[in-house]
Amino acid sequence: MNGQEFRATIKKYMELRNINGFKGLLEDKMLGSFPTFRRKWDNPEMFTIYEIDYMIRKLNVRSCDRAVLKGESDKATPLEFITEKGAQYKNRA
Repeated sequence: MNGQEFRATIKKYMELRNINGFKGLLEDKMLGSFPTFRRKWDNPEMFTIYEIDYMIRKLNVRSCDRAVLKGESDKATPLEFITEKGAQYKNRA
């Protein structure tokens, strides 16, 4: 998982959803205390899947950005399947 990309995505959605600062994100106490959240924020690999899913729901993250938050953005479809030649393999019944 790319930490900068993770943090940028969360900040983008916090701004879009008018959540000012981490206190707005932490008001439910579902992500733990502020010091715990801050420690995980500095090292996003420490977030559990439950915590990431919670942030995705709370911020209403679009599906295209969910892969970034879950660390799956590097597992994109290989270029060979996007080309016309590779399309024959992808569209098999």
